[in-house]
Amino acid sequence: MSRRRSLLSLIRNRFRSAILRARLARMGKATAFQAPGPWIVGGGRIALGDAVFARPFVRLEAITSSQSPARGPILTVEDRAYLGFHVSVFATRGVTIGRDVYLNGHVTIYDHYPPLDSEEPGAPGPADKRVGEVSIGDQAWLGWGAVVMPGVRIGTHSVLGANSVAIEDVPDHCVAVGNPAVVVRRYDAQSKRWVSVKPEGGGP
Repeated sequence: MSRRRSLLSLIRNRFRSAILRARLARMGKATAFQAPGPWIVGGGRIALGDAVFARPFVRLEAITSSQSPARGPILTVEDRAYLGFHVSVFATRGVTIGRDVYLNGHVTIYDHYPPLDSEEPGAPGPADKRVGEVSIGDQAWLGWGAVVMPGVRIGTHSVLGANSVAIEDVPDHCVAVGNPAVVVRRYDAQSKRWVSVKPEGGGP
């Protein structure tokens, strides 16, 4: 009985992978999603590298608008990235998640503020200010519930703490926490250790 269940599970997973592969612009080798999910919107503009692994309830949306490039992927997840439970990524201009990135559960990434194609009351500003490419550098680590807003770059091998909201770039090899997130530690290559960073305006 256990062998039969294992065989059925293998067939089911291969069938799910085939359906996903047909919906996406690219799905690399050994990339896998745990059920239930993923929820995919605009799969033809989404590209996944090799050995990407995603937990249940992941949501990936590539929303074509007047702010989108004419062709090619607008949401890219590179090799060996990990997407935790309930990770959500919303792209219209361009979101890139680098190699070996670790996104903990409930991380949310936006490259736009709605509405995309109108000047409705309550929008943060003109359309060109509400959209900006987002980049998560290789080996970055985003804590549980972290949020990345439009136009932000999280640097290579950097950390965004749990429940932090990044509205500005986080440089390479830094740790940022808070809402809004500020850099509190950085890696000093000369001393080869992590050092504290005083917030701006924090006094001597």
